[in-house]
Amino acid sequence: MGLRPSSKCRKPRGKTRECSPKSKRLDMKSWFPIVAIFSAPCFAQQDSIAPYFREFEDKISTQLFVLNKSNDFVISSENEDVEVNIVPNNKTTLNVGFQYDIVAFSFGFAPKFFADNRDNKGSRMTSFGLEFFPGRWMQRLEYHNQKGMSLEPEGTSVKLYYKNLESTRIGGSTDFFFNRKFSYRAIALQNVQQLRSAGSFSAGLNYHYSSLDGNNEPGIEGGIKFYDIAFTPAYHYNWVIGKHINLVGGLSIGAGINFTNDEGDETTSALYTSSLLLAPGYNSENWFFGANLRASYSDRQVNSGVTVGDSMVYATVFVGYRFDAPEILVERTKQIKSKFQKVKQ
Repeated sequence: MGLRPSSKCRKPRGKTRECSPKSKRLDMKSWFPIVAIFSAPCFAQQDSIAPYFREFEDKISTQLFVLNKSNDFVISSENEDVEVNIVPNNKTTLNVGFQYDIVAFSFGFAPKFFADNRDNKGSRMTSFGLEFFPGRWMQRLEYHNQKGMSLEPEGTSVKLYYKNLESTRIGGSTDFFFNRKFSYRAIALQNVQQLRSAGSFSAGLNYHYSSLDGNNEPGIEGGIKFYDIAFTPAYHYNWVIGKHINLVGGLSIGAGINFTNDEGDETTSALYTSSLLLAPGYNSENWFFGANLRASYSDRQVNSGVTVGDSMVYATVFVGYRFDAPEILVERTKQIKSKFQKVKQ
């Protein structure tokens, strides 16, 4: 049976490449992720159908963005009819990001001119991520650590701050998008622009390690660890409103399994997840700006009648500019891709 992907991209005069999809029979043996990492993420039609997206080829995208990211927890006990929210002392960071080809990275700091950074009470937050977009695959890795959190019982005005209470989250996700007319890079990166409205279902695997640790904080005993893995099907749609304006929405609902270690007391339970994405944006030849809001929630039962949910919220506003990549970077990238193409053959 067999299907083999083929791509042919139309590159007009100028600095970008326009691509549109064509479906052909594929050889399943050729589908190896390590090969796909440097495969061209665009497909072309030989007929008159207009392209669905274009790449800003050999361009480096730089952006300045404001980011607020937090990992909240909620512990619920049905037996005692108690619900406690564990909320970090959030920080807003100013970041600089760089994107080239299929890779993106960024770094930032928390300046004092943001109001919520002026009273951090000794708290800290460290977070970074790495994303790859080989063709229709998306690979995301992340690390998030926060120290200094408050316990807020539901239905009361009580707020107990613990400067040593700490949470850590390490993990990632692997996703595959089925529709060749849709490019997720147009959402997560800024080196692709969706030209015509398109949506896509995706199949994903989400895997994370999370922990809550009291660090000998008075009144807080021990810690708890979670190991989560879930299948996360999703749907995303990129609505092209005008030549330069678009609005993206996405929704995912998944399920999996959780392993919990509560001071040596180990339990296994079902895991339920959901996530939401909303991202308006403006995209021109060189300048781009927009906003991105992502929220995810996971819920698992750790003991009889006790459930722990955690949410990850990511909100950012950005502005950026594209410029030509240095020749040495362009040539080096071509050499690497050429080597992987030889392996594929």
